Amino acid sequence: MSEQFETVIGLECHVELATATKMFCGCINEFGARPNTHVCAICLGHPGTLPVPNEKAIEYTIKIGLALDCEIAPRSLFHRKNYFYPDMPKNYQISQYDLPLCINGHLDVEVDGDARRIGITRVHLEEDTGKTAHAGATGRIGGAEYALEDYNRAGVPLVEVVSEPDMRTPEEARAYFTELRGTLEALGVSDVRMEEGSLRCDANISVRVAGDAELGTKVEIKNLNSIRSIYQALRYEQGRQIDAIKRGEKLIQETRHWEENRGVTSHGRSKEYAFDYRYFPEPDLAPIEPDPEWIEKLRAELPELPAARRRRFEKEYGLDLSQAVLVGGTGNDLLGRREDRPPGGIRLGRADRGDRRGQEAPAALGCLGARERRRPGHRGESRPRRAVPQWERGSAQRAGRPSDEEDERRGEPGRGRGAAAKASRRLTSRPAPFRFRI
Repeated sequence: MSEQFETVIGLECHVELATATKMFCGCINEFGARPNTHVCAICLGHPGTLPVPNEKAIEYTIKIGLALDCEIAPRSLFHRKNYFYPDMPKNYQISQYDLPLCINGHLDVEVDGDARRIGITRVHLEEDTGKTAHAGATGRIGGAEYALEDYNRAGVPLVEVVSEPDMRTPEEARAYFTELRGTLEALGVSDVRMEEGSLRCDANISVRVAGDAELGTKVEIKNLNSIRSIYQALRYEQGRQIDAIKRGEKLIQETRHWEENRGVTSHGRSKEYAFDYRYFPEPDLAPIEPDPEWIEKLRAELPELPAARRRRFEKEYGLDLSQAVLVGGTGNDLLGRREDRPPGGIRLGRADRGDRRGQEAPAALGCLGARERRRPGHRGESRPRRAVPQWERGSAQRAGRPSDEEDERRGEPGRGRGAAAKASRRLTSRPAPFRFRI
């Protein structure tokens, strides 16, 4: 890059949590099942149903925050994010707005031997959307003959990790994302399989004249589903913006898509005007108030993270950094993780709505929750396999890639699982009904 210019990069990373059930109901959280087989009246948004938060998802979110040295909020809220699109049957998404679970963290990375600290703005918890497949040559809305909706993913717990705009090169962004992915894998909160959409990334990038305090015009590159794509897309966009500035062209705030085959980004939609999602507190969910003792217990249960492992290998075995990275890696095979479940858990608000333990949810509504277990097959356990569903083959198979237009129209990050819909991960049994208290 020319020394006249400085690049500013921030990443928004979306992490599907490896819980056994969805965020607000007892439907199974499973990739690759037959379409619309893991749904109930709650995740389909039927009138009269009530969400019940998944405690394990909240636990996983807090663990992510602790691993990133975040402050855990003593009180946080779920909000409704209102928009209409077919892949979200409720016509709103339960998310977090101004009171997220985790704030003000950081992640340290090394690039070419230099240490860099990347700030973490927030880590918040929400529910994922369903999947839309457009049957046509491109898999996009334009030219599609029809669209297919699969709501199996609607309501799956999704964590968003938002960085500060602290990265200055694509190499730093690649190092940050790689370290974050390794941290999530070590925690065991997600399988981080990017080809299946378990980990996705949107990259914000702008270029300014070196020394300027004011940021340049931001461009958001959507739906990056591999580390290689993140790096290449940022390198291309960095060069494109610098060339445009040198030619005197005015850059616009927009979203762009990375076209892997052509090696370029292309225009998505303008973002010069903010979309009003009309956030308001979710009326059916009480505030989340984690017990401080429970938070400290979760902190004590954190495994050895990749950075700490590398430092230990350097110290104990006399390895240099490159050797420690090679041997230590970022996986879990050398990490001992405890699976103990914290007693007591969280306190969902101050209101005492009475003791309803022992009441099981009506079968007609599905179950309102489920005892959380680690997903069978997670972290190396054997699991049955099944073929890709028939509806994703043929013309619809070309639509199996992330469908960006739906996300663009509502300003949301991509929810696609990627074209490589491989074989599914299948659970062997449905969880027992949840006995709950709020």
